[in-house]
Amino acid sequence: MSKIYACIASGENKKDLVAVAQAFAYNIELLDDAVLFDLTGTENLFGNHAETAEKIYEKLQEKNLSGNVSIASNAASALLYARNKRGVSIVAPFPDASSNLPLGTLGIDPDTLAVFHALGLKTTDDLSQISENDLVARYGLEFRDTLDLAKNSGNYILTPNLKENKVAWKTTHDFTVADFERLVFILTNGLGKVLDQTKYFGFSSECLRVELGLEDRSTKSYEIKLSFPTLDKKFWLNLINLRIADDPPASEIVSVRLVAYFSPPRSVQRGLFAATKPEPENLQLTVDKIKNLLGKENVGVPVLLDRRLPKPFALDAERLPTGAENLKPEESKPVLSLHYFNPPLAADVTADKGRLLYLRTRRFAGKVKEYGGFWKGFSQWWNPLLRWHTREWDVELEDKSLYRLQKNSRGWFVIGEYD
Repeated sequence: MSKIYACIASGENKKDLVAVAQAFAYNIELLDDAVLFDLTGTENLFGNHAETAEKIYEKLQEKNLSGNVSIASNAASALLYARNKRGVSIVAPFPDASSNLPLGTLGIDPDTLAVFHALGLKTTDDLSQISENDLVARYGLEFRDTLDLAKNSGNYILTPNLKENKVAWKTTHDFTVADFERLVFILTNGLGKVLDQTKYFGFSSECLRVELGLEDRSTKSYEIKLSFPTLDKKFWLNLINLRIADDPPASEIVSVRLVAYFSPPRSVQRGLFAATKPEPENLQLTVDKIKNLLGKENVGVPVLLDRRLPKPFALDAERLPTGAENLKPEESKPVLSLHYFNPPLAADVTADKGRLLYLRTRRFAGKVKEYGGFWKGFSQWWNPLLRWHTREWDVELEDKSLYRLQKNSRGWFVIGEYD
């Protein structure tokens, strides 16, 4: 595959010039007076070299920007012609090339340039008439770089220097997509491209956004966030399929856009004595399948609530679990956790003058050694359904087991055990 480079030289706002370049390529180098980018492999998207150059120039005009555009087979020539030739330049060896520049554009020192002018050598075409060996013998080996530049074979290397944080891919169709299998085919194609670009930049991704343009001119968006980065194409495709199947678009699809957000690659170290753990990709797919079966609101990460409720926690379906390796070390303190019985255990309680003496259930029984309480069981006094209507005690039996005891309008119950 032959290399193709493009360059826009302009004094306009750099951000605007970069936006034009990003419409054609991802590998972009921003310079003080120009934007250089790699177009290799884009012929099927934008046409041949001449058509691509015209499209870049038209894009500049659409944004009311002025500048010179060049297309060349190497980065050095693209830079040279964009900086020194007005309008659109096609550089040899491409057909219809305009490859003649004043010698002063090659960076030749003034004394040598004056000698060339005295000899009638004023352009790169004139210089090509002189034997290269004679010129190198006269001006030294470093003059070889100048001759290479004149012959459009310079050795400048494009170095992408934009701090990208995402890559995007989009396709628009003249027909609507109503068949799920066809949509999967389109997503597979686009997903491969954005993941390959992400890998090319040296990143991975833990967040992917899918935007479906619909026939009714609305947009259906899906944002998939993971707790780990991965470039596994099959895994991402399965997740997208599950999300779309769970919440399908309201009408037929006319465009598809994929955005992959960058994150550092995942470091994996495996050893002979390493503990066996499930792959995070498999675990995430399992969780998404469970969400499809039970509903998103019934699957999530438990979150404690700062309220006195019977079960003071909720499930956050959007929150991601934090791995043990990411937890900050903290001073450990002894804590008690309450294991709820579902349903609560019916209990018989013996009391004398307000003191708890004996507790019996179908699973255990014993004398009450110590107890604390009582506490009212609900804190939302403004809610008619959750007003104060229960009393609770923490009780320790003679075998040192700890339980939460509750009394309500239906009687006595043991609602949980402390671990």
